[in-house]
Amino acid sequence: MKDSTNSTEFEHDLDLYFLGPKSEQRQFLEEALHLVLNDHVFWRRNYFPKDPPAISYPKVNGSEAIHFKETFFTELFSLISDLKLDVPVFSPRYMAHMISETTLPSLVAYFATLLYNPNNVSSEASPVTSLR
Repeated sequence: MKDSTNSTEFEHDLDLYFLGPKSEQRQFLEEALHLVLNDHVFWRRNYFPKDPPAISYPKVNGSEAIHFKETFFTELFSLISDLKLDVPVFSPRYMAHMISETTLPSLVAYFATLLYNPNNVSSEASPVTSLR
């Protein structure tokens, strides 16, 4: 156990752990999510780098892809709109004992973990996330 009298390694203003009611930490969150996403993309690209792409360039940029992306973004915007109807737990005007704003470390860790689609049922399929 560390001596708390002279340890400042993890002593930060608690406000820094949250996005904030007015998204004051937006730039920090974007930077962290961008780093995580880029790291994941580069990991995929470098996994057997000599393998050819599984999805061809014409397919990714063709008319079917354009239609898919239009539909995707329509549904995404619908979801985002619906989510705004939820309880604003991030606001200081909302006080409850059951729920509060999610911390930035947990948001970023959750996002990072989702990219790897962890199994979490057997250690053979997810040796990192099943054991943590």
